[in-house]
Amino acid sequence: MALTKVTTGTIADDSIQSLKNRNLIINGAMQVWQRNLTQTSTGYGCVDRWKNTVSGTTTFSQDTASLPTGFEYALRWTTGASSSYGQSRQYLETSTVKILRGRTLTASSYVKVSGSYSGYVTWEIAYSTISDSAAGNTWVQLTETSVVTASALDASSDYKRISCNVAIPSNAVGLYIGIVPSATQASGQWVSVTGVQLEVGEVATPFEHRSYGEELALCQRYYQKYTYIGLDGTSAGDGVVSRNYYIQPQMRSAPDINFGAYGFRSNTSMTTPYTTTIAPTNNYILFQVTGTANSRVYIYNPVYLSAEL
Repeated sequence: MALTKVTTGTIADDSIQSLKNRNLIINGAMQVWQRNLTQTSTGYGCVDRWKNTVSGTTTFSQDTASLPTGFEYALRWTTGASSSYGQSRQYLETSTVKILRGRTLTASSYVKVSGSYSGYVTWEIAYSTISDSAAGNTWVQLTETSVVTASALDASSDYKRISCNVAIPSNAVGLYIGIVPSATQASGQWVSVTGVQLEVGEVATPFEHRSYGEELALCQRYYQKYTYIGLDGTSAGDGVVSRNYYIQPQMRSAPDINFGAYGFRSNTSMTTPYTTTIAPTNNYILFQVTGTANSRVYIYNPVYLSAEL
């Protein structure tokens, strides 16, 4: 099998493209945007599975211009003030991390920057021996080898594929991969990222494309958005309606639940929510609504379920 030398790394030929289930990253091609198309604060705010950090005044957004062949979307952050920047990270579950212990992985991504971008775009890959949770955890940076970075010198006219190798410790239970700048930026500078891949081995193979349906189902293990949940029911004399709503696909864990403007309402009152008990698991939610006797209740749109790391 022919290999082509690319700076300090190697990228295999397209015959590897037929190999499936290589990419450990979900939504690496930035296809799924269930929340929003833009984001201006730190957290999970736009593209699925990517937790974005905003420093200073920075906007994350969907980029559709001049992408690498085979890609439809990229994630871009753009500074709106000096000394600002953005960072993007994806956290892997313990069940995935455990099978990677003692192995060498290769991270790769397509990156493009603005013409006056300062410094480099590089990797931030870390592990934890405590948990896979993003918040309240202790993370240890991994030593990267054969690092390929991107700068305005070589990645402002077109996308550049950057890559690196990391060895996963035998006691790792959490792992994240991040794409970060090496320096703060002036106002109006930007970075666009797509085609993020993490795979076993020391070679960056061609990006593994999945269909939108496959990618959406993987994302919905962590986040789901409903315009309406059918909890229609008529209460008895005690005014109580109980329903199990089954989540498809099942989520990683019992989700946090947030409602839109209305929440629980009856068919005669759109202003006063009912008293509600909510007991979620990863595959169903028990809703118990107490209101006026012999009245019909339902959930008004939208409903958000989050089980993010």
